[in-house]
Amino acid sequence: MYLLSLFLFLFSFSFSSNIQVSNVIDYYARSYIVMDYNSGKVIEEKNKDLVRSVASISKLMTAYVAINYCDNINDVVVIGDEIDKAYGSAVYIQKGEELTLKELLYALLLRSGNDAALSIASFIGQGDISFFVSMMNQEARKIGMHNSLFRNPCGLDEEDGGNLSSSYEMALLMRKCLDISLFCEIVSSTNYQSSNHGIWHNKNKLINQYKFTTGGKTGFTRLAKRTLVTSAKKENTHLIVVTLDCGSDFAFHKYLYEKNFNIYENRLLLQRGNKRIEKYVVKVDYDINVILKKEEWDNTLLIYKLENNNKEMDIYLIYDNEEIYLSSLDIIEIHKDTIKLSFWDRLINFLRSIFK
Repeated sequence: MYLLSLFLFLFSFSFSSNIQVSNVIDYYARSYIVMDYNSGKVIEEKNKDLVRSVASISKLMTAYVAINYCDNINDVVVIGDEIDKAYGSAVYIQKGEELTLKELLYALLLRSGNDAALSIASFIGQGDISFFVSMMNQEARKIGMHNSLFRNPCGLDEEDGGNLSSSYEMALLMRKCLDISLFCEIVSSTNYQSSNHGIWHNKNKLINQYKFTTGGKTGFTRLAKRTLVTSAKKENTHLIVVTLDCGSDFAFHKYLYEKNFNIYENRLLLQRGNKRIEKYVVKVDYDINVILKKEEWDNTLLIYKLENNNKEMDIYLIYDNEEIYLSSLDIIEIHKDTIKLSFWDRLINFLRSIFK
């Protein structure tokens, strides 16, 4: 009886241990990053500066250049010989077909159409795709993508080695893209009704699987493996996640969002515009946001320092005995009549005026 009980105990312990281990999810990514959209702060990363082929997520740069350099997003594009070189992922547009640039951007970002990428590059580059690629690299340098190299508008890497970047620099690019309202409109769409090619569904599965998702772009080649850029916003905290060579990328992105939304909170400290701070009116050129761990907000202090003979105001955040410089604001007006002086202060000022 004793041996039977011991056997049942060992069997039960072994069985329950196996269940516990099988519930542990271990994600793998060769490189990844979690970045705060508002501040650009890196929240979490692994090999964030590793440079490798990034496949079709490089179409973010194709879209970024196209939107910033087009005359009119509704310009009509006549599809030409450039799509003869298209292969792989496509929306099957035909030579001589007419589509607006906006529709081609939907094809590019939702369906990752390589034919759409070539047509966009030819149109913006005035028939010269190599010139468009040079524009991509030029914009990359402006953004701070100093280790990235773009060789084509598609992300294909079988012939020329493809477009090279890192998870950190692709997050920088996504952050710039999210500043563009049209881009956000496109990548947040679940589908799009094209003029002649039916409904285009968004390949970014997180749009349907995770309610806080605000956009993203998928990618895959045999060399790059699976690549993915996404963004998600919960309340005022807006994060960007990039993974390179990650087999379970959609699940991993959701895991990283849930994990970091539980840990971090972004707060808007000063909104863009002219703001009154005590007796001073200051000019705030951009929203000032700070992201901290939730428990750190309980011990923070926002301080202002007057500089340059009361012409500027420097703003600092203090927490954990650490002083973080946030911004320098121009003082555009001072309201002296708002100063409330004590009796002794008024008396001293009166005496000063007499003996002056």
